[in-house]
Amino acid sequence: MKLGCMVLAFMMLIPLAYPITIKELVAKYDFSALTTQMSVTGYTDFMIDKNENEINDTLVFELTTLNTAGTFVFVINLFDRNGVLANETNKTLAAGINKANITFSSLLLSQEQFNYTIKVYNSTRKQKFRKDNILTQIYSNYEEGFRIPDIHDTIIDKKLRINVTVNSPKDETHITTLFLGYANQSIFSKGSKTFKQGTNNIVFDFDSEAIKRTHYTGNFSISSVKIGRKTYKTDFATSFYDFRDFASSSYVSGFADEGVDIDGNGKFDFLKINADISAFSAGSFILAAALHDLFGVLVETKNLSVNLDTGNNAIPLQFSGANINEKKINGPFVIKSIELYENGVLTDKLTAAYTTKSYNFNDFENPDLPDLAVNIVESDGTENLTINITLSNIGKKHAFNANIDIFGNNSFSKSTKAAILDRDSKITYQLNFANASDFEINAVADLQNLVEESDESNNAQRIIIRLGNKPVLDKDSDNDGIEDDIDKIIGNENSVNTSTLSLKVFIDNSNNLSKPFNKTARVRFRDSNLTIAEFDFDFFLHRLNLANISINRQSGNAKGSLLVSGLKIPEGTTKTLYMDKINATINGICIKDEEIILISEISGDCSLSNEFKVECDGTSQNSYTCTYNSTSNKYKIQGLKHSGIVQLDYAKPSLESGSSSSSSASGGSSGGSSGSGGGGSLICISDWQCDEWSACIDGFRKRECIDANQCAFPANKPAELQQCSADEKKLVNIIKPLGYIGKTIKKIKENIQPEGISPITGQTVKSSRTASLGIFIAFTGVLLIVGCYLAIKKIFLKNV
Repeated sequence: MKLGCMVLAFMMLIPLAYPITIKELVAKYDFSALTTQMSVTGYTDFMIDKNENEINDTLVFELTTLNTAGTFVFVINLFDRNGVLANETNKTLAAGINKANITFSSLLLSQEQFNYTIKVYNSTRKQKFRKDNILTQIYSNYEEGFRIPDIHDTIIDKKLRINVTVNSPKDETHITTLFLGYANQSIFSKGSKTFKQGTNNIVFDFDSEAIKRTHYTGNFSISSVKIGRKTYKTDFATSFYDFRDFASSSYVSGFADEGVDIDGNGKFDFLKINADISAFSAGSFILAAALHDLFGVLVETKNLSVNLDTGNNAIPLQFSGANINEKKINGPFVIKSIELYENGVLTDKLTAAYTTKSYNFNDFENPDLPDLAVNIVESDGTENLTINITLSNIGKKHAFNANIDIFGNNSFSKSTKAAILDRDSKITYQLNFANASDFEINAVADLQNLVEESDESNNAQRIIIRLGNKPVLDKDSDNDGIEDDIDKIIGNENSVNTSTLSLKVFIDNSNNLSKPFNKTARVRFRDSNLTIAEFDFDFFLHRLNLANISINRQSGNAKGSLLVSGLKIPEGTTKTLYMDKINATINGICIKDEEIILISEISGDCSLSNEFKVECDGTSQNSYTCTYNSTSNKYKIQGLKHSGIVQLDYAKPSLESGSSSSSSASGGSSGGSSGSGGGGSLICISDWQCDEWSACIDGFRKRECIDANQCAFPANKPAELQQCSADEKKLVNIIKPLGYIGKTIKKIKENIQPEGISPITGQTVKSSRTASLGIFIAFTGVLLIVGCYLAIKKIFLKNV
C-alpha cells in the first residue's frame, strides 16, 4: 500500500511540478465543449460603420450554428486590456444551420486585436456550447472612446489637484472617479464631469484631510480612472509628497515603544508606547487606541484624555505588563487602530499604525494570582490525636478547583477539593486519630498543578508525631521549622554578610524562606525593593547556604562597584547582578569572574587574569551582557559565574560592532589572546568543526565539536547532545521517496520550455460548471498527495 501511494503521488505531482497562479492554472485548461443540441461550426469577426461617418464604429461577431430547434442565448466575452467586455443576444432557431450576430461598440475598445470566448446557453441557462481562446483580426483604425493622453498634479491651497487630459468622442456627462494609490491602499475623488467632443481638462481635488489621513510620504500612483461604467487603466505617479505638508489640523506623527520596569525586579510593569501628536492649537484631546498581537488577539484598549500645547507632544500609552503576561501574548504588538479627537471632533485616524519591537510575555510583570498555603496544627492529646489542616488562599486572586491531598506514612490518604477559594479565605479539615504514635502527616495543595500561583513554595507541609503525640523535628540547625534533612536553605537573609545593603531574600517572589523547596526557583536579593542579584537555583539537587555569601556595593567611591562572593551556583547556570552607575560619564565595566574577597583585587586597567572589559550597550561580549536601565540607574550584568564588577571607561573596538558573538578578552588568560592594556585585545571568533551525529542510543545522540581557531574564550558552541527517537531512521526512509519525487519534478520543470504569453491572452475567464470541474480535478490532486503522505505516516506510527 505504501509503495502504491508513493507511485500515485509521483504521477500526480508531475503536472504540478512548478509554481503557478490560479489565473495561470485556469488558463492551462481548455473548457471548450459542445452538445447534440448546439454546435458553432463557424465564426468570424469584422467591423462596420454603423453611423455612416466613414469610420468603423462597431465590432461584429458572426456565428454559424448547427442545432436542434429551440431558444438559445449567445454570449461573447471579449478580453480587452481594461477588462472583460461581455454582450449577449437571444435567438429562437429552427433545426439545422443558422446564423447569429453579436456586436460591441468600438468606443469600448482600447487595443488592435482581442482574445474572445463563445458561449451558448439554452432557455434555462444551461450551457450547450463553449469555445475558448479565439483571436480576432487586427483593427488599427476605428472610432475610439475616451482616451487619457496626459495626467499631471500640483498643490493648491493644501489640496492635491490632479488634472487629467481626456479626449472624448462626443459631448456627454458621466460620473467619473479617479483612484489615488499609496502603500497598497487607495482613496478616490468622484463627481459628475461634463465632456465636450475633443480634448478636455478634468480636475480632481483631494482635500488636505484626505491626504493627511493617508500618513503617506512618497509618490502616489494613479491606477485608473472610471468614466461612466468604463474603467481606464493608467500608469502614472505623482510628484513626491509628505502628508505633513497638507495637514491643517492636529494629527498623530509617530511612535516609539519600550518596556518599563518600575521596581527593578527585571520584569516590565508596563509596555509604554509614546504617540507623538502634532497639535495645531492648545486644547483638550482624546486618544483612543487598540493594541493587538500579530495574530489579531486584543491585548488592551486605551482611551486617554489629555490637554496638549500647540506643537509637538509625546503622549505615553501604558499597557499593563501583568495583562500581557496573564494572556500569554508575545510581541511584536500592533496598534491596529488609533483615533485622535480634538474638542470632541475626530481629527485623525490610522489603521495598522505601528508595530513594536519583539517581546516575550514572560518579560512582563506577573499578574495577580492566587497563592495556596498549607498549615498543619496538632492537638496535645496523649492517645487521641486531632489534627487541623488549613488550606488558605493568601494571594491576590481567587482560585478555582483548589485541592489538597493529605496522607500519612502508612495507609492513610485523603483528597478534597473546593470549587472556588476566594482570596484571604481558608478551609480547615479536621482529622481525628485514636491511639496514635510515631505518626507522620503530610498535606500538599494543588498536587496536579492545576492552579497557577504567585508562590508555589508554600504548598506543602509535614509534621512528625512521636510517642506522646508531640511534633518532633530531628534536627533544625537554623530554627526555621524545617528538618535539616529536607531543608534546602541554610540560614536566612540575616545570615548574608553585608555592610552596604538593606538586604531581603526572595524565592519565586516570596520572602518566606521557612518552607520546603524542591524545584528550580528564581532567587532574588533585593536592596530597598530593588533587585541587586538574581539567579535560578535547583533546590531539588542542591542546597543554598546563605551564611557563606557576602555581597557589598561601593561605599563613597567615584565609581560603581559590586562584589559577590561565596555564592556557588550549579554548573551550567549563571547569575545576573545589578550595579549602580555612579560615574555618568563612562559606559563600561570590568568583570573579575573568579572568587575574590576585596573589590581592590580588580586591576585599574582590567588586564589581569580572568578580567574582562565589557561596554554596556546591551550586546553579548565574551558571553557577558551589560545593559543600562535609566529608570533604576543601574547596570544589568548577565552571564556571571563568580563576580566582582567595577565601572570602567571602555568602548569596544569598532571591529566588534557588527558581531554580538565575540568580543575582546582582556588579561592574561590561557591561549593566544593576551591583553594589550586598556585598549582591548585581538578578537578571536570561534570556528566550530563538528563530527557527524552518532546513532540514537537511549533517546540521545552525540557528536563532538572542536574550535578550529582554539580561542581562549570560545563562543556559540553548537549543541553536542540532542534528544532523538530510535525510529527516526524508519521515518526518514519513508519520507525520502517524496524527496526523490521533488528532485524528479525539478528536472521536469527545468526541461519545460516557458510558454510565450501573448499580450492579448491570459485574461481571467469567468467560471462555469465545466471550469469548476477542471479546477476541482487539479486541487483534488494536491489533496490526494497530502492525504497519501498522512496515510503513510499514520501506518508507520501504528506499526512502530
